[in-house]
Amino acid sequence: EKLPLTSNGKVDKRALPEPDRVITNEYVAAVNETEEKLVQFFQEILAVERVGTQDTFFELGGHSLKAMMLVSRIHKELEIEVPLKEVFARQTVKELAAYIRQAEQSDYSEIQPAMEQEYYPVSNAQRRMYVVQQMRDVETTGYNMPFYFEMEGALEVEKLSLALKQLIERHESLRTSFHMVEDELMQKVHAEVAWEMEMIHAVEEEVQQLTDSFMRPFDLAKAPLFR
Repeated sequence: EKLPLTSNGKVDKRALPEPDRVITNEYVAAVNETEEKLVQFFQEILAVERVGTQDTFFELGGHSLKAMMLVSRIHKELEIEVPLKEVFARQTVKELAAYIRQAEQSDYSEIQPAMEQEYYPVSNAQRRMYVVQQMRDVETTGYNMPFYFEMEGALEVEKLSLALKQLIERHESLRTSFHMVEDELMQKVHAEVAWEMEMIHAVEEEVQQLTDSFMRPFDLAKAPLFR
């Protein structure tokens, strides 16, 4: 009769019932190798047992992220590059198979890791941001990207800190700093960096002032570039 709400007045998504998935299309089996492959991709990406060639990708539970997975799978195994917009325009196995049959082959190649070295070139976007920051002011916070999360309940501080440290160990971008090397801007990926989570205790009236003071400049030559 009405949507369940949380104490904050937002829709309580966890209290909503699971929607019934009703597929009205009559089952039509694949008739060629391309359709058979696409049926397999649909089943594995969407985690459904049976897919007919007239079933619609998005009615079966697909969304934009899974559509990107489908595009990548087609490119890798069929060596056909299908634009993402075509998955939205041709949502059934039958329609996609027809598009693939008339498309040109495009060799699939995985991105290989760069060879390990002391410094790596930067992208045009990185170079532009660095130059703009240096022109404005070394102490600028213009490129800081703040995010705030309110977490309710008992917070396990040690586990949160450990999880963030493991992210730093896993992702090179969180261990990267920027340096001028022979008049050329380069980036350095550190094998490890020292990082500790800051803890600040405050009463509610102090929160806004503390969040404002948390926005501080970064030294781009010192990793990690987040706090």
